[in-house]
Amino acid sequence: MINNFTYYFSKLFICPEIKDSFAQNIIYFLEKLIGNNRKQYKIKNPEMINFKPISILEKLSDILLNMSKHEEFIKSVASDERSYNEKLIERMLSVLNIHSKITHMKDMTLSCFNDKIIKLRKINKEIEEKEIPEELCDPIMSTLIEDPIMLPSTKIIMDKGVIARHLLSDPHDPFNRDELTMEKLEEFNEQDDIKKKLDVLKVKIEKFKSE
Repeated sequence: MINNFTYYFSKLFICPEIKDSFAQNIIYFLEKLIGNNRKQYKIKNPEMINFKPISILEKLSDILLNMSKHEEFIKSVASDERSYNEKLIERMLSVLNIHSKITHMKDMTLSCFNDKIIKLRKINKEIEEKEIPEELCDPIMSTLIEDPIMLPSTKIIMDKGVIARHLLSDPHDPFNRDELTMEKLEEFNEQDDIKKKLDVLKVKIEKFKSE
């Protein structure tokens, strides 16, 4: 079912609140199905519970294909340190090819998708080894701000994804406990002067990443 949702409504799955958890859960399921430790999971009489691993693998590949056009999804997979490895998607494609469950075009698209992830992970590793300037560092996670946004009451700039996940469970500014929602946050950041300030910061972020 999710493979169909991602086909028609893929943008829903890259909103800041869920993009990381969604992407990393898909990779987690993929790793459990075909990862290095897959043989430790054995199911007796899989037909009795309608367990069809190749069919599940097909659906996971459909989800990855549907989401592969979104840079935000690629970034989320690239940041996954729990389950992703460079050979995982290659193994998925190999299994699907052996069972004749994938087209040449889909194979090529997902191979390109994996190449983008690998390249981005290398860039991320290089960034991690550099000292992040304070103004570019998220105050909660101490990581590089990717998508800067300013909090209305404290005027603190942080990463949009970080604050979005915080607001899912706690609708308050984490620094002064003022009431805060994503709607209020986005409305505040629509102001021209705020946009200009954040645009300047975005240029600095890109410059830092390219140095």
